[in-house]
Amino acid sequence: RILSCYAVEVQMDETIPIEPKPSKKVILELTDERNALSRAMLQFSYLEKETEQLEENRYKITLYYDRNDETELLIQILGFGPSLQVVEPQEFIEKIKERLEKQIKWK
Repeated sequence: RILSCYAVEVQMDETIPIEPKPSKKVILELTDERNALSRAMLQFSYLEKETEQLEENRYKITLYYDRNDETELLIQILGFGPSLQVVEPQEFIEKIKERLEKQIKWK
C-alpha cells in the first residue's frame, strides 16, 4: 500500500540527549551443557556483552545492564540453573541467594 518513498535530509537536533551506557555489569561463568551458550546469547541478546572462552566448554560472560532491569536479569539468570554461575559483583550474588532462600520458604 506504499505509494511513494523518497530520502530526505535529516538534521540532528542537539537537544536530543544521548543515552548513557548501562550503569552496571555482572560477570557470569557458563558451562556449555544442553546448548547453554546459544540459549544465553539469545536470552541476553538485548544487552551489551563480552564473551570469552575459558576452557573447552566454559565461558566468561560480562553483561552490561541498566539498574532498572536488575530484577528481570536476576530471574533470567536463575532460569539457567547450575550451568550459569554469577562470579561478580558480590552484591548481585547476595541478591541471588536471597531470591533462592525466598523460593525455598515458599515451598
